[in-house]
Amino acid sequence: MQPTHQPLLETLNDRSAGLCEIAIRDASQLDVRISKNENITLLDFGVNRLGTFEAGLLLSRICMADLAEISVSEPSASSSISFPQLQVVTPSPIYACIASQYAGWPFATETYYAMVSGPGRLVRGKEKILEPYPLETTPDSIVICLESDQLPGTKECRELSHEFEELENIIVCVASTNSLPGTLQVIARSIETALHKLHELDFDLNLVDRASGMAPIPPIGKTSFQSLGWTNDSILYGGRVDLWFHSAMTELASVAGQIASCSSPDFGLPFATIFEKYDRDFYKIDRMLFSPAEVGCYSLKDGQQVIAGQRRPDILSRSLGESAGTDR
Repeated sequence: MQPTHQPLLETLNDRSAGLCEIAIRDASQLDVRISKNENITLLDFGVNRLGTFEAGLLLSRICMADLAEISVSEPSASSSISFPQLQVVTPSPIYACIASQYAGWPFATETYYAMVSGPGRLVRGKEKILEPYPLETTPDSIVICLESDQLPGTKECRELSHEFEELENIIVCVASTNSLPGTLQVIARSIETALHKLHELDFDLNLVDRASGMAPIPPIGKTSFQSLGWTNDSILYGGRVDLWFHSAMTELASVAGQIASCSSPDFGLPFATIFEKYDRDFYKIDRMLFSPAEVGCYSLKDGQQVIAGQRRPDILSRSLGESAGTDR
């Protein structure tokens, strides 16, 4: 059964482009810096500066092709995690997260590196995970998001343009992890990590009907490396995702217990430690690690539910050090 709220695949880039138009219109207020390089429009959301919270929420929606509601809530008095929570709700989790938000394209030159997400990946069409989602027509606009400490230069823009056969309307959004926009767009990936884990477990993602997720928003680190560790730990040890399935619980039982991050042998260590262990290469890290600390699975067939994993504020506090438990 297909999820019940799926939009047309061909519309995802145009949906993101519509939000980019808002970023351009309100650039001064959002502190988004606009430039042109070759045939690419660059939207700098947060490179070498803090950026703004509002721009981070907008960037998170751009990454998800505007297929999610993203909001911030204060922690409850009973919560053991005292940071504000970033909440994400989507009725179209496959398209919002896998076809758009997933950073499945490592882009690199001799002097530049970025992790690429966004619906423009569909137009490029070179990722195995995107094979079930072929485009029949080329959208009017192409949008990708780069997680990088640098803006791409002329050489990089030419290479990016070449990936899209020199199509004219290419929009590239860029933010460093060490910025508010960069931090928020990573924290908004709680659902995406759960879906990617299901993909790695060879589960049919078409059985996922809708999803919600939340994760604590950590402080901005002193360096990009520190921010990278804190944002990942916020999901690995503080994240919670709920998934609704067109499956009976008997069909879910074999995978439900494996979705949470505790199923990885690397679980329990701060992400910065794990990252160093694997030579700072995301793609060498155990693929079972990248998922929320806690996952709720709900059957739309029989009404049963199961909770896997558990949030671990103690490990998150160890990662954040003295900043844990303080107000933002």
